Amino acid sequence: MSGGVTSEWEGGGLASALAAAVWLLVPAGTANMAPVVAAWLLPSWDRPVDFCRSLGGKRLFGDHKTWRGMAAGVVAGAAAFAVLQRAPDLRGILADPDSSQLSPLFGAWIGCGALTGDLVKSFFKRRVGIPPGRSWFPFDQIDWLLGAIAFAIPVLQFSVMSILATLVAGVALHLVIHALGRAVGLNQSWI
Repeated sequence: MSGGVTSEWEGGGLASALAAAVWLLVPAGTANMAPVVAAWLLPSWDRPVDFCRSLGGKRLFGDHKTWRGMAAGVVAGAAAFAVLQRAPDLRGILADPDSSQLSPLFGAWIGCGALTGDLVKSFFKRRVGIPPGRSWFPFDQIDWLLGAIAFAIPVLQFSVMSILATLVAGVALHLVIHALGRAVGLNQSWI
């Protein structure tokens, strides 16, 4: 499929790039939020991804990165992409990167990418001594985006404008959702 899905991803102006970014942001953002919801629904399924392994006396990822969260993110990414694909009212509004060539597995793949980006950031966060739950600006805001983009690149051809639009819109979305979470007591910090 590499190189086969190109339409709005590599052409057009800023409006087209922002609209195309939605096709990545919806499954990636949903996947990024899914571990929090899964922790409420399945509190006992809390096995760490790193199996409690350490490197240099520091955990690889920490207790907050669980298999429950990874599974929830992958499923949520697939579900979000499937809903987006089948929303007929959105097709006229959003630039469609010929999503008919993609299955919900693309959403699962993007969800996996978003959470892999978060894992990579957590690895480095542990190395520099930042405790779990504490903000590490700007890496906490872009990790999921970079992971989703990295996983999408083998499947979709991106313009630089589409990548920048995805990053800018994704950071803005992350900051708004995080601030709302802080306002209702779900997050410890504003960013």
